[in-house]
Amino acid sequence: MKGIVVSIVGMMVVWLIMSACNNKMRPTDTQPQPPEVLIKVDKFKGKCIKCPYYTLDILDSSKAKLNGKRNVPVLGESTFSIKATTYQKLIQTFENSNFTAFKSEYLTNYMDLASTTLYYKGHTVRYHDKAAPAQLLELSKLIDELINTAL
Repeated sequence: MKGIVVSIVGMMVVWLIMSACNNKMRPTDTQPQPPEVLIKVDKFKGKCIKCPYYTLDILDSSKAKLNGKRNVPVLGESTFSIKATTYQKLIQTFENSNFTAFKSEYLTNYMDLASTTLYYKGHTVRYHDKAAPAQLLELSKLIDELINTAL
């Protein structure tokens, strides 16, 4: 009988130690969560020498992360804030374009053309300017203006 009691007490001690360690490893609700990427842009220049070449993440906190590779105001990684009015205009333009209804690709048969990939609300669209609908070109122009004026 004494052996059973010792075993039960031993198991309880092990359980208490494991549960105490486990609680320390759980994230709490008070820890800040990273901002969600709301819009993602990848401009690839292809063989174009003068075309902008960058990746851009626009976060849900009106911040943006740019990795400029060529023909943008800042090369390398940088972070900047977006004015509230500009941010709202950008979101409204995406919403008005009915972005999620676009096909996933608007490409030509020319593989070396500059291409743009846009991501918004779980939908990705890759296109060449020559094959894209006007609304996609408007979004791309607005994003290029955002980069050129914000930096």
